[in-house]
Amino acid sequence: MQRTEGVTASFLKELLRRAALAAAEGSATGELDAAAPIVVEDRHLRAALDELFDDRHQLTRLTVGGTVHDDDRAGRQADHSE
Repeated sequence: MQRTEGVTASFLKELLRRAALAAAEGSATGELDAAAPIVVEDRHLRAALDELFDDRHQLTRLTVGGTVHDDDRAGRQADHSE
């Protein structure tokens, strides 16, 4: 994933933690069978990555060594202009 190029191991750890929480929340809401293992899917990773690159999480991103790429800035600007 180009969006994670140049990030630190701490950033990746936080990304995976958030994705796992999102997958577990889906399981807790009945989206998945309670006996089935929790599976982190691409949609969970994308949502966690979007969350970490959101302007509201700038301090977290700086703390765990994340970077902001031009395509992330452009995507956020397009989201705010709608």
